Amino acid sequence: MTYVHVTNYPTTSCSLSCTILRSEMRGLLLLPLVVAFVCGDTLYFQPHENRNSGVACPDRKTFCPDGQTCCASDTGEYACCPLSSAVCCSDKIHCCPMGYTCNVTTAQCQKGELTQTWTPSQKASLISGNVMCPDGQHECKDGQTCCKLASGDWGCCPLPKAVCCSDGKHCCPENTKCEVSSGKCMRGDSVIMDWFEKTPALRAQNVVCPDGQSQCRTGQTCCKLSSGQYGCCPLPKAVCCSDGKHCCPENTKCEVASGKCMRGDSVIMDWFEKTPALRAQNVVCPDGQSQCRTGQTCCKLSSGQYGCCPLPKAVCCSDGKHCCPENTKCEVSSGKCMRGDSLIMDWFEKTPALRAQNVVCPDGQSQCKTGQTCCKLSSGQYGCCPLPKAVCCSDGKHCCPENTKCEVSSGKCMRGDSLIMDWFEKTPALRAQNVVCPDGQSQCRTGQTCCKLSSGQYGCCPLPKAVCCSDGKHCCPENTKCEVSSGKCLRGDSLIMDWFEKMPALRAQNVVCPDGQSQCKTGQTCCKLSSGQYGCCPLPKAVCCSDGKHCCPENTKCEVSSGKCLRGDSLIMDWFEKTPALRAQNVVCPDGQSQCRTGQTCCKLSSGQYGCCPLPKAVCCSDGKHCCPENTKCEVSSGKCLRGDSVIMDWFEKLPAIRSNGQGEASSVMCPDGASECEDGQTCCLLASGRYGCCPIQDAVCCSDHIHCCPQGTKCDIQQKKCIGRGVNLGTITMEMIEVKDNSSPQQPLQGFPLTALKENTVCPDGQSECKTGQTCCKLASGMYGCCPLPKAVCCSDMKHCCPENTKCEVSSGKCLRGDSVIMDWFEKTPALRAQNVVCPDGQSQCKTGQTCCKLSSGQYGCCPLPKAVCCSDGKHCCPENTKCEVSSGKCLRGDSVIMDWFEKTPALRAQNVVCPDGQSQCRTGQTCCKLSSGQYGCCPLPKAVCCSDGKHCCPENTKCEVSSGKCMRGDSLIMDWFEKTPALRAQNVVCPDGQSQCRTGQTCCKLSSGQYGCCPLPKAVCCSDGKHCCPENTKCEVSSGKCMRGDSVIMDWFEKMPALRAQNVVCPDGQSQCRTGQTCCKLSSGQYGCCPLPKAVCCSDGKHCCPENTKCEVSSGKCLRGDSVITDWFEKTPALRAQNVVCPDGQSQCKTGQTCCKLSSGQYGCCPLPKAVCCSDGKHCCPENTKCEVSSGKCLRGDGIALDWFEKTPAQSKIPAATIARKDNSVQCPDEKTTCPDKNTCCKNKDGNFGCCAYDNAVCCKSGTYCCPKGYICDTLPEICRMPEAKEAWKNTANLFIQRILRKKVAGQP
Repeated sequence: MTYVHVTNYPTTSCSLSCTILRSEMRGLLLLPLVVAFVCGDTLYFQPHENRNSGVACPDRKTFCPDGQTCCASDTGEYACCPLSSAVCCSDKIHCCPMGYTCNVTTAQCQKGELTQTWTPSQKASLISGNVMCPDGQHECKDGQTCCKLASGDWGCCPLPKAVCCSDGKHCCPENTKCEVSSGKCMRGDSVIMDWFEKTPALRAQNVVCPDGQSQCRTGQTCCKLSSGQYGCCPLPKAVCCSDGKHCCPENTKCEVASGKCMRGDSVIMDWFEKTPALRAQNVVCPDGQSQCRTGQTCCKLSSGQYGCCPLPKAVCCSDGKHCCPENTKCEVSSGKCMRGDSLIMDWFEKTPALRAQNVVCPDGQSQCKTGQTCCKLSSGQYGCCPLPKAVCCSDGKHCCPENTKCEVSSGKCMRGDSLIMDWFEKTPALRAQNVVCPDGQSQCRTGQTCCKLSSGQYGCCPLPKAVCCSDGKHCCPENTKCEVSSGKCLRGDSLIMDWFEKMPALRAQNVVCPDGQSQCKTGQTCCKLSSGQYGCCPLPKAVCCSDGKHCCPENTKCEVSSGKCLRGDSLIMDWFEKTPALRAQNVVCPDGQSQCRTGQTCCKLSSGQYGCCPLPKAVCCSDGKHCCPENTKCEVSSGKCLRGDSVIMDWFEKLPAIRSNGQGEASSVMCPDGASECEDGQTCCLLASGRYGCCPIQDAVCCSDHIHCCPQGTKCDIQQKKCIGRGVNLGTITMEMIEVKDNSSPQQPLQGFPLTALKENTVCPDGQSECKTGQTCCKLASGMYGCCPLPKAVCCSDMKHCCPENTKCEVSSGKCLRGDSVIMDWFEKTPALRAQNVVCPDGQSQCKTGQTCCKLSSGQYGCCPLPKAVCCSDGKHCCPENTKCEVSSGKCLRGDSVIMDWFEKTPALRAQNVVCPDGQSQCRTGQTCCKLSSGQYGCCPLPKAVCCSDGKHCCPENTKCEVSSGKCMRGDSLIMDWFEKTPALRAQNVVCPDGQSQCRTGQTCCKLSSGQYGCCPLPKAVCCSDGKHCCPENTKCEVSSGKCMRGDSVIMDWFEKMPALRAQNVVCPDGQSQCRTGQTCCKLSSGQYGCCPLPKAVCCSDGKHCCPENTKCEVSSGKCLRGDSVITDWFEKTPALRAQNVVCPDGQSQCKTGQTCCKLSSGQYGCCPLPKAVCCSDGKHCCPENTKCEVSSGKCLRGDGIALDWFEKTPAQSKIPAATIARKDNSVQCPDEKTTCPDKNTCCKNKDGNFGCCAYDNAVCCKSGTYCCPKGYICDTLPEICRMPEAKEAWKNTANLFIQRILRKKVAGQP
């Protein structure tokens, strides 16, 4: 198109006295121009001839005249060969006619025996482009002028070489001046025209590469470099060459061997070299944590944190909320931006800044920058590789790009067998640091401030360098003050914001060493020193060296003779020296016997003994029971803590103190293993498990059965289970020896002297529940166990309360009596703990508490009957902690000494749920399956529970449900409210990669030789290449012998796979619709099928709802009835699934999902019963993926000669005509609310920005607006095809080129 002139320009030439102006309309290549003449006071326009007709060069910046050829020159730009379809010579200076080749040696063009002189190329012309503004970010159209706007951004004046007016809004033609007061353009003293208004400039847009971090300039193409990062090809829509370094123009291919770009069989030019891509950079604010976008300015907000002003080099206003353009000032009173005394605009509001995010390494302490990869260093700590998703090299020092491997011997990164580059060196990772509060115990996050709470402990204000308010609860930003009466933060006399609330501080956690007294910092390892005390190695999970002084990183060993750390036979570094461990210190109370924890205060109790207040430097209240924070006083009458005359909080209750042994240490008996302790007055005895237990009498005799003990001066009669003889201070006694209770068999509490493990919980008689040491197990009304917070307590008959030893419960008054005297209120029981097993690393297997999970030779887990045991390499035995396995002798060694025979592992428990009668639902162990009113199963949180008839509640065993009152009854007595059921779990299978096959939890999907999936009965198994067997994790298959190998040793016979389960849907009567397993097909009011979310459901006549089995629909009320009773609201149906077939290339035939279309000998299509199958040339058979058809023998071969019988194809189905599925009543409404598409179509925007229809359901709309792809596929632009996600190089993949012809569809207009 051309511009229409405003008035007819004069016939007489006025070109000498007129200013010539230019404007532009941009097109793809042809750029129509307008010439403007200023003659006198009048502006004239006339169309200008097109100057840019010709051949556009690949850079889209230059062009050659018609009939010439663009050739790359030695300057990197394009030149024009004065021949049509010419051959560009490799010297980048000359060219030859089409059909000739360049002979650089003779400087001639050759065609067989014909020769002629080659032709030099001439410089190409520039296509009119945009004008880049001085900030390098904005652009104006060709023929316009960049002018600064009042905002500080750039705008465009619609004239070339224009004069930019000082008002920041207008402009005038060249050689004129702006008269701001009148809004005119002047030449000398004459007004020649009104001035022009500027328009905002364009933002220079880069192309963002797929990694989301790298960018290329407009008109370039992102290509992956051999490093795995992105580079830029200087051509649009270029072809990226596989060498990771070069590229070729669109619609050509790379000839890597010759370094050329080919179109068909013709060389068209040398290839281009890529340049590194730009990295998207943010502006980092002064706090080092916050970031603003490029072209924005960091400004402090009133909170003290940073926000972003949407202008470059902006002025930050003092109100902490707004900003103004560069070279202006903020007028806070009016909310305006001023230049000098002139108001230029309203101010801008800041937005919150971005927070810089690092990648947190697996240790949870180390961090790497975004776009880097955490890699372990040889020290065991983490370092940062400067590449995303990098490969960490085994030398602990270097790394390589994604999809390469480290060649440690040469220090190179390899892709396949090709060397691609030197490797990269890692840098030390950042360490996440907290702010440590003055008490040395509490911590706040970086960027927060420690403030004392009213309790005397520390909390965290969410601002840096904050002011802590005197109310002990709030804080304000730096350089403000707290106005407590109004709850505001003030700057000077001005209110700036509401104050902030503090949050509790983190508590600094140390690693407690096995002696229970020593501690090391987080990220260190406790190691015994030669003194027998503990020291700290400055590495996590370190190896403690036998010299008692040094340590080495995880997975290395100490070479004591040389003072080095070895990995295998290689020296990796000098060893590290340990430092003395911290000692956990208690506060010793004035009696010299009692102790409180660090951070607590000793206070006398009313008994005269000491208790502990859970606050530092606390005030002890005179009631002998409570305490208050430092600098407060106790108001005993009200039970409050006062500061001045103000109540600040309820008081605190004291806790019993720890008793010490008289030397200022907590009293306990250390057992011979150096790790276990018993309470003072008890005796350590070795248990059968190899651990120590505690006999509850002093200086006891430990019986040889490792189960019982007897008093001093008696002896154990194992056969009679008696203690016989004269006990010290007991006289002549014969008493029962007491067996330690077996947790699996419930029994009543027994009197005597059982052995109890150190600091274990008390196991209740049901064998499942536990109470803390010093508590008593008491039955609750529910039949389960609860915990009374007293030792040897009396359990009250109301099944809810308890009283101290030697008292009795007075249920009517809720008191505890000693004789006839009330001594105190009774205590309430709390629910007991549930005994927990140790879960093994596979997440499926479990061992008992105090056992250790060890891998068996099968790859599954077994249980060693020792805590923290050493698992022996034979996959069958184990040894105690701090020993090693001597496999040849079957012994456990400490140093060079045999200490005992090794232990045999037992198979681990499998975590089992209770399977409900429907075979699909599951409840947790200790729960009961009960049917819900919906007909599905729920879980009652009690074992062997009674399921109530209301379909919603349940009661304990041996009770009955009283539905009218919602209670559980035992006999005629009400015992408790009933319990509500929760939905049951659904059994989950492992879904195989084909999306159709499934294996049981704890199994592994493996491909069978048929190409279908089978199930290996092991988790994370290795699938053997014979397509029939599998081996445990971390072994390999020895196919020739049928064994599983670990290293060079045979460890077992291999396992046979079994066929996988097939995910089955319920097919509805129409043969097209499907519902999920456990649902019911019901007709909808439309006549199509929907799915009721219940099995064997009743379909309601309204065509929309359904009810559970054995109920009926009451349509008038919308309820489901059983008999005359309403049991539940009805359920709504959901649309059924549509069975999807694979459409064959003829567009008419179809095969089932998971089959492959193959041509029959008739020329029609048949279906091979395998996915991605190979179609055999006999037109009748097919073979699995990655095999070939051996037609002569009727076999399928896989490279190494493993063969199987081939499969026979079946005839394909005919495709349903489009008219039957494009139902108007089910048409799809597009978002523009104007366009409709047929049923099972997808609305996609076309290249004009309007909506069109893609003939796939739930399709992927391609960005070009020209094509669309089926669900699950990706639109690929090189070339434009639909590809599967796993096909990484679609343009090379011939299978995908075939898919292109099948799957790619045009986006059609509205039907």
